Amino acid sequence: ILKAKSARPIIENHGWDLLDAQYWFRQNQEAHRVADGIHWNAKAHRWLRRRFFRMVQTSVQNLTP
Repeated sequence: ILKAKSARPIIENHGWDLLDAQYWFRQNQEAHRVADGIHWNAKAHRWLRRRFFRMVQTSVQNLTP
């Protein structure tokens, strides 16, 4: 969290987007973890991939004149 807070000015100054997966998965961590308790399950990976590609798509659409 400390690193994320210190990175915020850099991200904002460059106009970058940030996808914070921890924010989304924090509310229901147990449902998104595999048996080892560390790694995300397939459902979480699919969701994260969709969010990431949606962000990229939105950014690219905003770049076109």
